Amino acid sequence: MYEQARIQCQLSREHAAHMLHIGSRTLFGYEKGQVTVPPEVVLAMADLYGRPDMPARYCENECPIGQRYAHKVVDTNFPLSVLEFLKRFNDVKDKIDSLIRISADGNIQASELEEFTDIYTDMSELEESIAIFKLQVMGIKAKRAVAG
Repeated sequence: MYEQARIQCQLSREHAAHMLHIGSRTLFGYEKGQVTVPPEVVLAMADLYGRPDMPARYCENECPIGQRYAHKVVDTNFPLSVLEFLKRFNDVKDKIDSLIRISADGNIQASELEEFTDIYTDMSELEESIAIFKLQVMGIKAKRAVAG
């Protein structure tokens, strides 16, 4: 991922390493997967290469915390991410009254648990679609910034 991103930016390894304030052999190790990339270097690469998805991919694939808690990074186009977000938003919106009813007394009754779990699932899917949408927007902004 790191080498491909650098190449897409048409940067030599030496120039990218200089811009990242690391040695070119260190960058080589990161790109070839021989050395674990520190999070602060991933953030710097994301900025330098105009790849806002890079930190999310790092969390998904290399960070033990991210592997447990982060959403999967899904490659999709902007219109599809907007439609997915709106669909998930409507799913949750349609269930707000049920969530209020279930939670109003401060307890989830056994008879409400299945419905509550369904609402929770819809909310989790909305959260994931928001994350994908955010990455799409950040990517658009990064492309505009790189283009000047």
